[in-house]
Amino acid sequence: MACTADQEVPFPAAEATAALFPAARLTEQREPDHIPSEETLRELFGELGDEGP
Repeated sequence: MACTADQEVPFPAAEATAALFPAARLTEQREPDHIPSEETLRELFGELGDEGP
């Protein structure tokens, strides 16, 4: 997850990093902050749990 307004890691840098990994999926974080909110983390871990081993 990345935020387009993140001042610490610009979104293009996150896109470039994700492009290095064939299975990567970059999703945009709604909150305009570097640190993800609890809601964002719940969504992320929920998606990871849905994918299973």
